[in-house]
Amino acid sequence: ALVAYSHALKRDPNLVALYSRVGKLLQDMGDHTRSRETFEVGLQIFPQSGDLWSDYAEILREQERWEDVLNAYLNAVQFRSNDDGLHNNLGNTFQMLNRPDEAIIQHRKALKINSQDARSWVNLGNAFLMKSLNDSSLTAFKKAVEVNEKYAGAWVSLGNCLERLDRKEEALNAYSRAVHLDSNYEEYVESREKALNKGIIDD
Repeated sequence: ALVAYSHALKRDPNLVALYSRVGKLLQDMGDHTRSRETFEVGLQIFPQSGDLWSDYAEILREQERWEDVLNAYLNAVQFRSNDDGLHNNLGNTFQMLNRPDEAIIQHRKALKINSQDARSWVNLGNAFLMKSLNDSSLTAFKKAVEVNEKYAGAWVSLGNCLERLDRKEEALNAYSRAVHLDSNYEEYVESREKALNKGIIDD
């Protein structure tokens, strides 16, 4: 596949989508340097391709090059400003860089475009937690489970926030909902339930 794609690009270097395909394939093969180089060549030719910038950001995110990820997403969102997923990913990147104020701005932009995305509500709540804005975080997590009551991760986040607010019974209920929806959370929820039940007995 790599040989075929590379041959196609040599014949026609204006096939913008192939730069992403080759870059992703090289990433999957473990050749991170050539993967980045492929995207950079494509972006020199197509600097206004929001799709190419977005795909490049995903590759950089896998490599945990967070400053480069930020730059790629900032470029992508210039050309796809109405893409709630991009704003959400940009917000998450700001969180990884410990910049919660900018993260909150991006998550709010994402939710302005699509208010029914439970993951964006969870990410907004997490950004609020970084600033110890527990009440605002609680509101966001409650909105997440309201939008999608089958999203187990949102129930876990809600439980964590309720713990911070010392609302132990409500936290237990949230954790119970999470593990009912997704058994992968069973071990984590059991640990939280033990801690919370001990706290309730001690109280």
